[in-house]
Amino acid sequence: MQHRIVLGIALFLLAFSLHAQSKNTTKRDSFPSAKWEIGLDVLSLFEKNNVPAASIFFRRNYAQSAWRGKAWRFQVGMDTEIRNYSDNSRFFDDTWRIYGPYAGLGHEWQFHQKRFTWSFGVDMTTAYLVSDKYQLLSISDSTVVDAHMESLRIGMNGLLGAQWTITRYLKVSLESSLHLQYQSFYLDEPSGRYDTPQETWGQTMVTDKKFTTAFQPFWAVRIIYQINSSHEKS
Repeated sequence: MQHRIVLGIALFLLAFSLHAQSKNTTKRDSFPSAKWEIGLDVLSLFEKNNVPAASIFFRRNYAQSAWRGKAWRFQVGMDTEIRNYSDNSRFFDDTWRIYGPYAGLGHEWQFHQKRFTWSFGVDMTTAYLVSDKYQLLSISDSTVVDAHMESLRIGMNGLLGAQWTITRYLKVSLESSLHLQYQSFYLDEPSGRYDTPQETWGQTMVTDKKFTTAFQPFWAVRIIYQINSSHEKS
């Protein structure tokens, strides 16, 4: 569902941008940067996204000149998924609920070259994820699991980006990231027969804290729409 929403919004922005551009017949090698830009990560359409599919990216450009500029970066989103389904035996309904907010704040430095903009920057991100799952594990002995998971991730991304201006209102960007992340993980997973008290179930508890690093050549691929074009380069 989230993927269809992203695709629909992206197609709407593309159509609107092309319509607006058709009214401006002047051919240009470059366009002024807008003060505000919004973007969607299309990697979610291929399930390769590193941020929630239901998220939106904002950029606030400032200190713009003909060949360089700066910008503040913001991203907010939410991971959500709710599944209610019956197992093959129609024994009882399984449920699986996932939700988790995501937020990012950063800064970038830009270098303009006609329709291309090269950039580097840094983002600080945080994501909190909660998952609850009640599921039948074994039909033969009626074993179920009632799992609760929590995860906190705090990250810092060193970013390299390239952006191409398609029309006055529309851009496409690609960003690579060197990612440093701290993760705290907690899992509580009792399991047992569905018709017995949960106090008699077996208990599995896992806690983990770790730092990880990774280089991701395709951290984000965004379609970006300029909210206005009044921020002329000088």
